[in-house]
Amino acid sequence: MLPPAGSPESHRAGLGLVKRQRVRNRLLMGVLGLVLLAAVAAVATIVAASARDVAAGLAAGGVLVAVMVICGLSNDSLTLWRFGEVHDPERREALQAIVNRMAAEFRIAPPRVRIMDNGVNAVAIGSGGRAHICLSVRLLALYHDDPDELEAVIAHELAHHANGDSWMASVLVGAMMWNRWVYTLLTFYAEALRIVCLGFLAATTNRSGPIVGPLRLSCAVIARFVAPAIRKAGKIVLVVNHAILMALCRHREFAADAVAAYVTGRPEALCAALERIEGEPTTLVRGRWLAQERAIARAVSGGGLAELLSTHPSTSRRIERLLGYTTGGEPFRDRIPVLVAGFVTLALVIAGSGVAGYTAIGSRPQVSYGTTIAQAGSPVAADDDLAPDPATDLATMPPETPGLAEPPPEPATTSAEPPAEPPAEPSTKSPNKLNKPDKSPSKPPSPTTDPETDPETPTPPATGRSADPSPTPSTTPEPTAEPTQEPAPDPPAAAPVRLGGVDFDAYCRLLGAGDATLEENNVYGWRCDGRPLSVTDACKQLYGDENALDKALNYADPESWECWQVTRRLGVLDSADFDAHCQAGGAEDATLVADHAYGWRCRTTDGTETGISVIDVCRRRHDEPAAIDRMADYHNPDSWECWI
Repeated sequence: MLPPAGSPESHRAGLGLVKRQRVRNRLLMGVLGLVLLAAVAAVATIVAASARDVAAGLAAGGVLVAVMVICGLSNDSLTLWRFGEVHDPERREALQAIVNRMAAEFRIAPPRVRIMDNGVNAVAIGSGGRAHICLSVRLLALYHDDPDELEAVIAHELAHHANGDSWMASVLVGAMMWNRWVYTLLTFYAEALRIVCLGFLAATTNRSGPIVGPLRLSCAVIARFVAPAIRKAGKIVLVVNHAILMALCRHREFAADAVAAYVTGRPEALCAALERIEGEPTTLVRGRWLAQERAIARAVSGGGLAELLSTHPSTSRRIERLLGYTTGGEPFRDRIPVLVAGFVTLALVIAGSGVAGYTAIGSRPQVSYGTTIAQAGSPVAADDDLAPDPATDLATMPPETPGLAEPPPEPATTSAEPPAEPPAEPSTKSPNKLNKPDKSPSKPPSPTTDPETDPETPTPPATGRSADPSPTPSTTPEPTAEPTQEPAPDPPAAAPVRLGGVDFDAYCRLLGAGDATLEENNVYGWRCDGRPLSVTDACKQLYGDENALDKALNYADPESWECWQVTRRLGVLDSADFDAHCQAGGAEDATLVADHAYGWRCRTTDGTETGISVIDVCRRRHDEPAAIDRMADYHNPDSWECWI
């Protein structure tokens, strides 16, 4: 029990409150320091688990500690710089005399007075030789006619210095910085974890086995449940920690009111000062820089959630407690045990989040994509777990773009054959490039090779290919030679022209939707408002060319779509075309090692398998040096098309 404020024993009771508050502030600083250490340890654990490197975790923890320390130590200087200073030596000296006299009552070294131009505000900053009391010009004008109320405001700020709140302010600034950093890091790592797992799922599409199967299941669970849980845990930590820190700030305001009322013995003066300032617009900056600002100002009118997240209690509650001090009793309800329990609970939550993050991230599959791509051309083992994935299959394709930039050379067949033998010329396919070497070049092509020609490619009438090569074709075949020569001068098609990439956001906006979204980490993952889109139509719309065609360079890279200007489709490639291409290169035949478009390989006699360039297959198959390839369906190995 305490005597009534203003009684002869009031001053001694106020000094006793100061000692109690100093001890409790030190206790809170120790508990808060343990919470911050637990937070740093949790973040370092998650970083070390994700990077699989203890040094990375230690580096992340060191950076986090350095940021908190720098922010805490530089907080006072930054706040003074933000507030600025009004040059008024006479007024400052008069105020300094008042502060010196009142500081003796609190038995502390008098802080320096600083006049600022920052709304209606009073702030206690710093400690020791750097202690300041900042009073705004408007606040001095507000209390110009009542020096007792001005002294009550100064007494409140001196109480903050006497209670040791300035050191607590530095710790709070570091805690608030940590609060934001932890939320950012947890959100970042949750998203990174989800992307890694989705990438692994995309890279192992259509693959199964005793190793890949469980890993795919684990990645699916992590991407669907664990990563969102970590992100939500970050939000919970942000809100709970902020609420606890704000409760500590409000507790310090009540304590400063009580100490000021008992040391000065004039609680009514402080009530009057609060009532006067209630009707004035105040400058009360919220956020991570507010921990050191001791503004005697209205925070948020009313209560509820607004007061729960405010640094200052409502003015009505402060006045109610100040009036209660005039009758004696306990000056304010001490919530130190509640705050300590809250901090300990928060430390346990943080430690649990660190353990959960370590377990989730440490259990993810360790996939070396660089090694997988580098081994794309190596023999494929019989185990399904080692079957090639889309990223691996794409690596077997040599670069195609440089060859497309060259203009197509003049067809050699038009000038290589003498004009006297037109019937032997119209074949769009050179027999020597696909047939075995033992066939004579002068021998006409076998009729069995006709079905290999694409139906869309113009071919001469059958009479031209079945004519008997007798030594007297110039006498009677002349009347029939006229119609056989009509399709022969088919004008050469222009080379395909690369128009550029595909801007899916622009295309979706053309359709009246928002920006495009990527729901799967591959070229077919783009959506407009959740609906699949046509990349071919996107090329036509974006470049205004009806002859535009879409082409994906890398199935695993959603940004690898290109648009090309073409004239016609040459045909579709099948297994016979891949066999002919492999045999022309000295291999035995073509084999399909995976049931998708990138599963083709050339198999040699010793059983090894090498990659196939589909663009080379198109150019050899249709004898078009400028032909390009296009995949119509990733899951269909026979969906390769050739265009010119």
